[in-house]
Amino acid sequence: SGCHGANVPALGVTISGPASVLPNTTVSYTVSLSGITGTAVAGFNMAIEKKAVQPTFQAGTGLFTADTATQTGHSTPKTPVSGATSWTVSLAVPAGAVAGTTYTLYATANAGYGGDQFGWNHANNLTITVASSLPCPLPSPGAYVEYRTAGKPGPRTCSSANAIRQSNEAPSPA
Repeated sequence: SGCHGANVPALGVTISGPASVLPNTTVSYTVSLSGITGTAVAGFNMAIEKKAVQPTFQAGTGLFTADTATQTGHSTPKTPVSGATSWTVSLAVPAGAVAGTTYTLYATANAGYGGDQFGWNHANNLTITVASSLPCPLPSPGAYVEYRTAGKPGPRTCSSANAIRQSNEAPSPA
């Protein structure tokens, strides 16, 4: 019922993206919709839990923001390909976000509108946590990265402050 039809559990809706984020960064999340049959076009809405220090969605091509940028969604419906489609959104985490703070992301997606109502479903919520540092991705094959903390070999963290060398060769023994 309503303008998008009824809840259809066969519609798969997922949120994917990092579960840990750093303050003062912009990260990407993808809302995916699958299981669409027929000719219905698709849309979505995503929201983030409101707190005192608030990450905000950034407007992008084909997207809108609302409610002081704590919500985003499609501004133009998408035509699914092989019964699926997705949207990638950007979330700006403010510099004042405190390590250990958690936020919940919510998403609902639909296929159809008006006379072509296939239905809608919601994703499992995704909890994201503000971190003080993140593990670094493994270097590409053949690359060598050395990190130091207080002048000693240290933990692999993605911090430009402790990345002292990155090259395609391991250092020569001293």
